[in-house]
Amino acid sequence: MSSHKGNGINKKQSEDSGSDENEETLQFSDPSEDSSNEASPNCLNGAYSSLDSCTVVRSKVEAGSIVEGFQNLSLKSCTQSIAEGPVEYFDITKPFLEATKELQLGELFHDQYFGLFEAMSAIEMMDPKMDAGMMCNKGKRTIMNFEQSVKSNRLKLDNFSPDELAGIMDCTFSCLVTWLEGHSLAQTVFTNLYLHNPTAVLDKPLRSFSIAILKLVDVIEDCINKAAIFEEEDFQPSVYGYNLATKIPECKVTSMLRECEEDLQGKIKILSQNRKFQESQASLEIEQILAVQARFKFTRFIHLLLLHLWKRDNLAECPKLLSLCSESLFSSQKTASVGIKRSCDENEQFMLGFELLVNQRLLPPTFPRSTRIKSLEDTYDFLEGLLNRIKIVMKVTSLHDFHTIIDFFNSFSENGPCVLSRSLLQLLYAPMRFKKPGVEDMIISMKDAVKGFIAPPILMSKFPQQQNKEIGQCIQMFFDRCAPSFASLLMICGHNRARQRDKLAHVLEDFANLQVETERMDAYIHNLCINLEGVRPHLNCFGNWILYHISKIMIRYVLTGFELELYSVHEYAYIYWYLYEYPFGWLLSSLSRAETYFAESEAASSDKINKKGVKNKNKGSNKRSRTYTREICRTQAEQHLAEGYFKAMIGLTADNKIPFPNPEFDNESVRYRHRFAAFSTIGSPTPVHYVQYRNFANSSLHQPSGSMYAASARHFHQAKSFLEAIPSPEKEVTDLLKIAKTNLVVVKLLASGHTRNSTVTPEFDFSSHLHFPIIKVK
Repeated sequence: MSSHKGNGINKKQSEDSGSDENEETLQFSDPSEDSSNEASPNCLNGAYSSLDSCTVVRSKVEAGSIVEGFQNLSLKSCTQSIAEGPVEYFDITKPFLEATKELQLGELFHDQYFGLFEAMSAIEMMDPKMDAGMMCNKGKRTIMNFEQSVKSNRLKLDNFSPDELAGIMDCTFSCLVTWLEGHSLAQTVFTNLYLHNPTAVLDKPLRSFSIAILKLVDVIEDCINKAAIFEEEDFQPSVYGYNLATKIPECKVTSMLRECEEDLQGKIKILSQNRKFQESQASLEIEQILAVQARFKFTRFIHLLLLHLWKRDNLAECPKLLSLCSESLFSSQKTASVGIKRSCDENEQFMLGFELLVNQRLLPPTFPRSTRIKSLEDTYDFLEGLLNRIKIVMKVTSLHDFHTIIDFFNSFSENGPCVLSRSLLQLLYAPMRFKKPGVEDMIISMKDAVKGFIAPPILMSKFPQQQNKEIGQCIQMFFDRCAPSFASLLMICGHNRARQRDKLAHVLEDFANLQVETERMDAYIHNLCINLEGVRPHLNCFGNWILYHISKIMIRYVLTGFELELYSVHEYAYIYWYLYEYPFGWLLSSLSRAETYFAESEAASSDKINKKGVKNKNKGSNKRSRTYTREICRTQAEQHLAEGYFKAMIGLTADNKIPFPNPEFDNESVRYRHRFAAFSTIGSPTPVHYVQYRNFANSSLHQPSGSMYAASARHFHQAKSFLEAIPSPEKEVTDLLKIAKTNLVVVKLLASGHTRNSTVTPEFDFSSHLHFPIIKVK
């Protein structure tokens, strides 16, 4: 243990200086945590080189911590001395150990800003197992930055062959993809030394490509930051003080890349004319140049595509750019073997112009995080998937029905898209943003959704809102209150699935408050409508619409637990029971009420229009009726699937085929409350207590397992019937139909006594569907 000579403060001065001075004296300043002054690439090298010369003496302290040893230490002066240059150190180990003897057994001395929590979460500087900066000291190779590599003539700057360019470009794409998967720029993209100072690169193609990559990183970062739906595990936005070529306009980058493509095309033409001299060599070089040209095209097109999507301008050009991106990516993928290969040896350079540890000391002194650059095959698979996801995302611009948009957002997030594609979806659907005119557009969209769902009389075109200003104000207040809640619901779809589940629990609280306010507003509007002649009663139109969405959020919250593998097999019984009895039941109730009320609205309006109007109105009514029928059939099918699983689980439990945890260390009621704690604030559906489930399950357990299997088979058969009644079924419906049919056969076999003596735990296969598994028994 060591300290600086002549930089001490005594205990009395420390006590008299107050909390402000103590904080200033006892805390280091970390440049990497200051967003206004990010660390430059070489700002920490001096600190680490100075700390390397420190004398560290490890000692075992029997009781207590630092007391008088702090008298001669000043962290602020230490950091100042390190920054100023070489300092003289002296050993304080002996006085430190002497000071600890004054502490009694069990006593602990600590500063108010450094308690047990900070001590447990602190890391030991200079320890390779704890300090990420020490990774630079591993290996025999000297780590050099761009300037050092150029001075030592270890970095090539000009006259790159086509295979070298292809290798560098492929490796840069791999680093870009690795960054998009949640790693830092310092450990991925900026391991490419040419990106540190692209203007110093003499080779025109590589210089243009390097600048384009910096601009691409800038656009991607702006997209993700603007959408604001990422978490720390999804994306790291810090650029560590590097310049992203912000002064170079986008049009200049596009022209630079196009010039390079034309130059390469000219080389191909020259080589084609000279093929008679060296035919085989020219053919190989042409192939390499075509590979580089394809990568330049992909860089240019993907940059333009993301630029249009980010700015929401000229979206009509995006499908064409997307097609061009796919073509150039396919060409690049076919020529993946053209570029020079990477090195897997730690003592050799990873790739020409790359240094994986060059920015290691820019990272904060935290536990080392393993960053493995994506393979070339995985890189192209990711980029191909990204283009496919962008193609899906662009469909949102053609959607207008609010319910369809919510379903689109939710279904898109189910496939685990990357943070960039999730952000683009948020940016493309402008009405979901909180700022005007987005909220106004969203209110119009929600009004149309409520009209199409339940047709409230006060929203219909025949209702004179201007003559009833009070009702008009109530309508405006209702949708103004709904807009932030539904905007939050759409933004939640942009987060990863694990974070979505946490945030859904919070948004349910907001919807619970919205539900209470809506019930009061419905009652008030209903009383006003009673006094109006020729106006149907309002009843609870708005409340039923809110109940519909609350039920869907509850179902989504529970089912997401299957995706995240949160539930043990023995928990499936009460999970599926809860779904069957309450959320699915309330969802069907709201749909049935909406269908009935909508039919009454159509019948009332048909009495006031002529025969031609009746014909046209009936067409709209039939279309809406088909929509209700489809959703009701789907919901009833899923409800019966859930009940089928519950009855099957009861039968398997009775046959002792489901393993349960040791009762001494388990409490089912606690687990039950934990699983459904998010629903405690909801008024309708009312929370269901564990006692209700236990009573229902106990009564079922008293019946023979065969009767439970038979009851489960009936429910699976009902689910199959409802699914078969859905016209033009999509893929998910066909998957559910396959699951219902398979499980129907399985539970029938169990009911007949098949494998009754077997104690092997059944397998629940979720490969066909994320929420409803296929039961497999042995």
